[in-house]
Amino acid sequence: MIDYDYNKLAKMDFFKIKGKHKSMPMSERASIFMPFNALEGYQEKLRQAEREHAKQFEQEERIYKYGKE
Repeated sequence: MIDYDYNKLAKMDFFKIKGKHKSMPMSERASIFMPFNALEGYQEKLRQAEREHAKQFEQEERIYKYGKE
């Protein structure tokens, strides 16, 4: 098993470490965290279920207020 000195690692200043790559600009960095649609069609299914639930709720509310037709 490799024994790491975690105290030394925790105190390292990672911004001063120089490597092959330049720092990424903040404008590009933000795009990494943009949401993406991993499940195609999932949002539409959620909207459809929401519409059906709202319709059912409206029908039940109408029955509660005015009784069965």
